[in-house]
Amino acid sequence: MPRPDSATPLTPRLLAIAESRARVLASLLLLLFLLLGAVSVYHDTPTIDEPMHFGMGARTVDGSLEHTAMTSTTINALNAVPKVVIDILGVTLSAPTTLWLARMPTLLLVTALGWYVFVWSSELYGARGGLLSLFLFVFCPTSMAHGRLITTDMPCAVFCFAAAFYFVRYMKQPSWATLLVAAAAMGVAQISKYTALWLLPVLLGAFIARRYAQRRARDENEQLPLSTVVLHGAVYLMVTLVILNVGYLFVGTFETLATHKQWLTSIYGYVDPANGPPSFTRSVHLALSNLPLPLPGPYLEGVLLGQFHNSTGAGHGPVYLLGERSQLGFPAYFPIAFLLKTPLPTLLLLALALVICVRSKRLRLDSDELVLLGASLSLLAYFSLLCTVQVGVRYLVPALPFLYVLAGQLVAWAPSGERAARFWRACLVALCVWLPVSVLSYYPHYISYFNELRWNRLELY
Repeated sequence: MPRPDSATPLTPRLLAIAESRARVLASLLLLLFLLLGAVSVYHDTPTIDEPMHFGMGARTVDGSLEHTAMTSTTINALNAVPKVVIDILGVTLSAPTTLWLARMPTLLLVTALGWYVFVWSSELYGARGGLLSLFLFVFCPTSMAHGRLITTDMPCAVFCFAAAFYFVRYMKQPSWATLLVAAAAMGVAQISKYTALWLLPVLLGAFIARRYAQRRARDENEQLPLSTVVLHGAVYLMVTLVILNVGYLFVGTFETLATHKQWLTSIYGYVDPANGPPSFTRSVHLALSNLPLPLPGPYLEGVLLGQFHNSTGAGHGPVYLLGERSQLGFPAYFPIAFLLKTPLPTLLLLALALVICVRSKRLRLDSDELVLLGASLSLLAYFSLLCTVQVGVRYLVPALPFLYVLAGQLVAWAPSGERAARFWRACLVALCVWLPVSVLSYYPHYISYFNELRWNRLELY
């Protein structure tokens, strides 16, 4: 792992010791996250979405999957596995215990995400940077709240982050092995939630930017031939597509859109854009309606239904923001939700990290920082500008791990001068003390967390 820029050079032996200690501390932080999540959620009754997501997972496991359930995905088959094991063993458990066991796969996945955050940040900013990124992740109220539930939000965050992590490794060391791992991660990400589609253009843009930077630097040894790039791209998409179909058990693959639209209309009141007024969307639907597509039927239904809800405001109640209600939401909803639902010390650390990233010239076309910032900001922009389904800050959770990795650079930088450097370190320590105090003050009700900008908690109940 690279040392922080301001650190005194370490011998290989001391560096190995520091990295070993950092891994131990990271393991302890993740164990704390796991224990807090497991203990705090036991007495929580099911949220409104959990039965729907669990049902989708159960149908996947028992092979009775035929159609989508709203916009659920088959990733929740992981949550149905404990119930299957209980039934096989013939054990009788209470309803709270059964629900608790069904939630644990999500919590384990999110704990694994924390390790990925630590690893990526450590590779960029050293072991201390990795620990700071992991600390922000562990004491993230949104991760804590939704990392314990049977939903698709946190699995999407896990696998989107893994897909980006391995794709960056592929860009740095192109090979068939790194390509296949990156494609497999992207395939699982597409199974996790339809939001994962956003990551494909982001990574494509990062690849083009890196290739352009290499060409400007005239680094021909780093560039793959164009024919190889095309071949790798085709294989990447093919592997992603195969894994997506495997995740849906090849149900409805190569059926036409028209078939699925008929079912959506009868069940959800879906309105086919192909029957609407002339528009680009209508032209696309007319062209594809009777064309067999190599995509699973339930997946296509979920995409179509999500587009329908997003364009019409159907499928959810009115969106509330600062005393106003709207069926089609507000452009400022997600930025305001992010500012109010993210701890103030985290917001300050992220703002400092962004400033330092720009001033230190880390944000280059071929840098990891470009991927980290591009992934997080593009998701925020997408939901703010294009999404009318605004039912909570949880939609932004796939962006958060990227921001936390970016914040790891704060320990790899220090102002010039001994007194200024000491003051900088003291500020970082103060913010890191404030963070867990703020978040744990809401234990165990993390979903209701608001930062100190909303001081009077009594108004929330």
